Amino acid sequence: MNNNGGLGFTPQTSVNKTIYVEIKPDSLMVRRVGEQDAARIIKADEEGNIEQGYRVRTLEMGPNKGTKVAEEIYNSLSKVQLIKAFSEEKFGQHRMILVFNNMLDDSPNIHVQCTLINDHNSVNGYASSLIDRIPNIKIGKTMDFSTWKMTDKNTGKDRRGITIYQDNEKVQSAYFDYVKMERIGDKPSAKKVKKLGKETWDFTPVAEYQLGKFEEFSKSLEEYWKDDNKVVAEVLVDEHTDLPF
Repeated sequence: MNNNGGLGFTPQTSVNKTIYVEIKPDSLMVRRVGEQDAARIIKADEEGNIEQGYRVRTLEMGPNKGTKVAEEIYNSLSKVQLIKAFSEEKFGQHRMILVFNNMLDDSPNIHVQCTLINDHNSVNGYASSLIDRIPNIKIGKTMDFSTWKMTDKNTGKDRRGITIYQDNEKVQSAYFDYVKMERIGDKPSAKKVKKLGKETWDFTPVAEYQLGKFEEFSKSLEEYWKDDNKVVAEVLVDEHTDLPF
């Protein structure tokens, strides 16, 4: 039976010790397919017989614009540990990387990445959704992680985020009460400012606050997983959890 590190949607086989996926604007976690398999999948797509869990799209930017690529698509990670979280500059973008593992023998690490800072200096929706839940995330506990996108009926704008479950309970934002539908906590709000005579929003205070929280969380994860006694204890406690396949 194949073990793909807890990624849900369609089971896939991997010989790599690390699997890299990227959260796309449509909320899917995407992994590029290698050239050999890509040709088969693209052909199947052209014939209308593409397998579930794959998609074919045409690149719209860059030197390979117009080229068709095949991708594996996922929308969840089940019963995994978040073992690392960090940011890095890559291809001129400030990106967030989350590293998961389901702690089973020979399980690959799953690197989930997305944009951290948008062009207009605010935190990306998926990253923001995670960061706002950090105070309520239990480090060392298994989690179910999924991504979503929805359209606000009132504004017509798309909203994006992540959902986390731990101990069979949804991990809520530490800054918004969804029962009372009101802001809580000390996260600052965006400020309305004028630029070139036009009103706009300055998200700098929000971004600085969230980046600070993310950096603290990154260090806390690093410290936790340095302690071998904690790691062994948590894995043993969770050894009877249903397997993710």
